[in-house]
Amino acid sequence: MTTLAAYISEQFDRSVTWDDAALMVQEWDGPFVIKGVVTVHDALRAVEIGANAIMVSTHGGRQLDHTPAPIDMLPDIVAAVGDKAEIILDGGIRRGTDVLKALALGARAVAIGRSYLFGLGAGGELGVDRALGPLKEEIVRDMAILGCRTVEEITSEYVRYRP
Repeated sequence: MTTLAAYISEQFDRSVTWDDAALMVQEWDGPFVIKGVVTVHDALRAVEIGANAIMVSTHGGRQLDHTPAPIDMLPDIVAAVGDKAEIILDGGIRRGTDVLKALALGARAVAIGRSYLFGLGAGGELGVDRALGPLKEEIVRDMAILGCRTVEEITSEYVRYRP
């Protein structure tokens, strides 16, 4: 009998190196995203090997629950990477305001996988609509409250960061 922890552990290929990732980028010859980046060092390394996008993520905290939250690492990674790669925040998104905070701190996109998957599991396509509808409504409403008509108008001036 295999435990869930053993199964998850078996899913990781610990032999993959940055050189392997660079080769994948080169051989793929298309847009390439590296997920699981939580340090500036790794973000810069991903850019160095040619990644077009970086997912700032701890994989939902499932595998390593004592790492810093992706949202806490986001500003430093955005500052270090600049416009050399798209930054996508993954993790901790439960409300529309979470999406707005991530965008304000420099993410170009936000992954909302858990909300989508819970909706899908509970009710298929209708469940996804019911899960994401309130999220969208909150984003639209709160952008209006901020006075932002477009995503580009959401800036760090709308977030007060307290470590």
